[in-house]
Amino acid sequence: MPTQLYELLAEMQTKWFDAAKEYRDCIQHYFAPGSSRSIAIMERKEPGIWSMSAWLPDEPARSLNEFTFKQKVDALDYGWQLATNVVGVCEVVWSAGKAEELE
Repeated sequence: MPTQLYELLAEMQTKWFDAAKEYRDCIQHYFAPGSSRSIAIMERKEPGIWSMSAWLPDEPARSLNEFTFKQKVDALDYGWQLATNVVGVCEVVWSAGKAEELE
């Protein structure tokens, strides 16, 4: 594996993938968003236009009572950043494959 790719994957694992797995496990196994606690804010901007923010817990936990939302990590923003970083990894893998083809 090229060094650049290995280092990128190691950084992504620590910075993004581990946390994404924790959020996924939290939502899938322990807490369905909107099930019993308000974690989203909807605001009417004007007739027919609404804004919504949905928060991820500061630390994924196994108990609803342990959740805090002080950091206001927006789920849509977090998902966008995660997807952008995954695409970045794919681009590095693609580039590495193309470089090998040229050799």
